[in-house]
Amino acid sequence: MLFVTTTMSLSKLPLLIASSIFFHSALDYPSPASPEDKIMVKSVQEHIWRYAGLPCALFLKSMTWLATAAESAVILGAVFGPPCISSTTATVLGALGPAKASKLTEPFLLGTLLIMMGGVHPP
Repeated sequence: MLFVTTTMSLSKLPLLIASSIFFHSALDYPSPASPEDKIMVKSVQEHIWRYAGLPCALFLKSMTWLATAAESAVILGAVFGPPCISSTTATVLGALGPAKASKLTEPFLLGTLLIMMGGVHPP
């Protein structure tokens, strides 16, 4: 049973990283910004995006990568175990949650699929 759980957790890592990449991509501009001299009058939405949206997008990107790193560390810590990590690191990883909670589930797969679809920019 431990082997199946470990394999399922390890197979979750590529999907976890891919969903983070696509989420990061979804928060980027779909096309390059036009030069300032071409824009006649800025709309209210452009002002809101510049002063509120960009810091919010940066925050969301940062939190996504921190969560991805934390979950990846928990999975890898459970796979490689105490011989490969220090006791302090094992304590911190234990506080993040049990590795058996990081198995592949149907909601995770559906969420990953939806994130990947949302992060694809048309050419």
